[in-house]
Amino acid sequence: MVKKSDRITAPRLWLVIFKSYRALSLLAERSIANTGMCLTDFAALEALLHKGPLTISEIQDKVRLASGSMTAAVDRLEKLGLVVRKAS
Repeated sequence: MVKKSDRITAPRLWLVIFKSYRALSLLAERSIANTGMCLTDFAALEALLHKGPLTISEIQDKVRLASGSMTAAVDRLEKLGLVVRKAS
């Protein structure tokens, strides 16, 4: 028989999941920062890796960022040598 103190309640489970999520998010942010990218840059790069060549507006739709922010992110990725722009 399971003791009452050993049962995992829904609020306790959510708290454990939330703390795990925060810890993994912090680890991911630090790992991404070590590459010279910010989260916006990484999100744009991830969209390109999963969807293939995209226009700035298509990346923007996937990542949900303002046009200027997305252009700046792609500029940074280009400077890092991670993307190449092609005329459309």
